[in-house]
Amino acid sequence: MGIKKEFCKIFFKLIDTTAYTDFLPKIINRNSSTMNKNDYKVSAEYDYIFVHIHRTGGMTFNSVISKINENSKVKIYTGSHNPMSILHEVSEKKYITVLRNPVDRVFSYYLVSLNDKKQPYHYLAKKNIFHFLKYCPEAQNIYCKYFSSDVEKDINNDLYELAKKNLKNFDTIINFNNFDNDVKKFLKKFNIDNIKIPHINTNLKKREISNEELRAIKFYNDYDIKLFKQVETGNLN
Repeated sequence: MGIKKEFCKIFFKLIDTTAYTDFLPKIINRNSSTMNKNDYKVSAEYDYIFVHIHRTGGMTFNSVISKINENSKVKIYTGSHNPMSILHEVSEKKYITVLRNPVDRVFSYYLVSLNDKKQPYHYLAKKNIFHFLKYCPEAQNIYCKYFSSDVEKDINNDLYELAKKNLKNFDTIINFNNFDNDVKKFLKKFNIDNIKIPHINTNLKKREISNEELRAIKFYNDYDIKLFKQVETGNLN
């Protein structure tokens, strides 16, 4: 079965590369046993659910959560990269997430994908950033998709409004640009003040973003940018 699966990946990757299609990204999203699932059930022992989005400091925050789970009675659920669960409303579970400027997040994800051959979308990134943006689902308004619980549909105003409504009722939103201070405030909820914040996956090869790249990222993430601005200004109403 493993050989067959790898053959299919190679086959669809070849088609995508030559015919400019997006078969493999869709297969990755729909067949993953851990990622992009919106129907996961979390047991009653967990009070919180962490919504972890690529390139937002989630690995670091997961390590902090592990310490909280070890040192307090409160339990926080950490899955893979999954949206809100349709089985748990914000009124039932306390949701947490980390938000980063969408342009910075997407550009960082592109650079990671470009420089790491093990990344699932490396084959898209090595062509160019414009190809990556067009065919990588995680580079297109992923905030709105994750916070509306729907990663399959193309983003529209209804999904945007639902994402905004849900995010307004999140228990905690960590600002990536104020990560350490926001995490420390979060830890105070559990009377924990002696955890070292490790900063995982920060050794990324960086470069300046060009004007053309900036325009392209904004084009594919217009809803996320609007949502992020409303969070920054405290205007999620």
